[in-house]
Amino acid sequence: MTYPVSYLLYLAHFHMDHDYFECHEILEEYWKNETNQEHDSVWVFLIQIAVLCYHHRRGNFKGAGKLLLKVQTRLKKNQKELFQLGIDADQLSHLLLSRYQDIINEKEFRPFALPLNNSNLKNQYIQLAKQFSISNWNDIRNREYIINRHSLRDRSSIIANRLKSLEKRRHLTASVWKER
Repeated sequence: MTYPVSYLLYLAHFHMDHDYFECHEILEEYWKNETNQEHDSVWVFLIQIAVLCYHHRRGNFKGAGKLLLKVQTRLKKNQKELFQLGIDADQLSHLLLSRYQDIINEKEFRPFALPLNNSNLKNQYIQLAKQFSISNWNDIRNREYIINRHSLRDRSSIIANRLKSLEKRRHLTASVWKER
């Protein structure tokens, strides 16, 4: 089975350096550029798993809990796609239930592995990780950056895009009012 490179990179980051923010970024870009952007797709589901891990690790139990409840409802909708992507949906459901207990009891985050049902899949993402120099968590010197990436990164392009989008909405709203 051939998997999208973005998915393999997601798995490498999820399992090796636990850079959940990067997992989110990679799959969000893939979802936006390579799919029809359905909000209940398996890609959004996987993005949300990474984001809930990011929140949980940072101690945002409320955000992680809310997101985990959304993920649980999407799990059933995406079982077939998860199987095609080499993930055991039943085992994942049990992992997420255990994770939910940790979150509501405000237990410290522990990384976990997505339950893969395709032995070749792990080899594929490990080979890709070598090409992209993705390290294991134990080898990473600046863990603080990975844990707090959203607040430490350059956000100037994001702010510019938001302002552009806001201006576009204002312009559309003004056009609608002029027509009335």
